[in-house]
Amino acid sequence: MITALSIVITTILTILLLVNFRNKKCLPGPWNLPVIGYLHKLDPVAPYLTLTKLVQTYGPVYGIKLGSINVAVIADAKILKKVLAIDETLERPPLYMINTAFKHKGVAFASVDLWREQRKFLAIFLRTVGAAKVSPNKKACEELIKKHAEKFVQTVKSKACASQ
Repeated sequence: MITALSIVITTILTILLLVNFRNKKCLPGPWNLPVIGYLHKLDPVAPYLTLTKLVQTYGPVYGIKLGSINVAVIADAKILKKVLAIDETLERPPLYMINTAFKHKGVAFASVDLWREQRKFLAIFLRTVGAAKVSPNKKACEELIKKHAEKFVQTVKSKACASQ
């Protein structure tokens, strides 16, 4: 009886110490559960709303955990621009499902070097076809891209419907 009581008291004290102890080098932010982090509190339909509410409490830069991954949330455009100018912040997080599906390819999921190369190619290509900021062909280029994007979406929808 006494050993069971001492185990319970030790467990409760350990949990209280862990909850109240936080690394002072961490960004401010809400408490996260050990395995799932803050995922249980994110709105599944509009997670940006949950993150926006946290800005009011913790400021424009705060930290949360999504699963076991530490995430810095930056909600200020000036700060974000400064942070993205630093090469170390351009790496993508090690998300197993995304890495498996996209194999670190594509503009959104590429590693830093590949991302720079693709971005440069895309900028040069768009400039070549007339999508510069000030260009007489800009409107025509926008319409062409819109037309092809709509055709692509229709093709994907038709293939999705056919496979079901």
